[in-house]
Amino acid sequence: MAVLASALLALIILLPCSSASAGDLFTGVRLDNDEQYFAYLGLNEDLPWKPLGLETFVQLFVTGQSYKYEDQNVNIEANVQSLTPSLGVTKVFGDGHWSVTGLLGAELKWGKDSPDEGNFGHYFESGVFVQAEAMYSQETHNLHAMVSYADSDEFWFGRIRGKLRTYLPETGCCPVFVGLEFGGMDSRKFDFNAVQVGALVEVPFGRFSLLAHSGFQEDSDLGSGGYGGLEFYTSF
Repeated sequence: MAVLASALLALIILLPCSSASAGDLFTGVRLDNDEQYFAYLGLNEDLPWKPLGLETFVQLFVTGQSYKYEDQNVNIEANVQSLTPSLGVTKVFGDGHWSVTGLLGAELKWGKDSPDEGNFGHYFESGVFVQAEAMYSQETHNLHAMVSYADSDEFWFGRIRGKLRTYLPETGCCPVFVGLEFGGMDSRKFDFNAVQVGALVEVPFGRFSLLAHSGFQEDSDLGSGGYGGLEFYTSF
């Protein structure tokens, strides 16, 4: 797995950039009322190959998170970082309104766990990462669904977001989209699952976009509570 990750990283780093290259940068952070957080930074770079009409790209995804769980009646606080290089393909349908994307990569994860008595345990894990996405987009509304799986901790994550444009200025900046999101996650390794329901507001401006979201979550370890976050996106 480390060899695969190294090869993907080398492809991303050594990929020649030209005036015709394009990509995306996206980042965000999410917090909840139990002082858990999840932060990420992602970079997509388009590849020149288009086999069978598929658009190809490489992705580098970096995360940092802190979360809490219970193990044999002991409360654990974990701090985890991960690095995931991936190869992706996208197929566009219906005059560009529909798209389907798949990603396959290697997740490298390291972190530390702190039980109640404060003794930290450090660890390193690696595994396969897969992700699938579907997108429907019109000028006034869009719908996005995604699901991912990482086998290092048997972790599933899925989310559906729908957005509707509610404001369009006659001139100048900026349109406003509002919407809803529904998410869920599950880890068999840690016997953990959670669901989230929330609202969001997105403001695109030029090649950039800023999104704020907040809602309610219920998880199997800490019970119910609220969450909120910010996301930023740009293309180049």
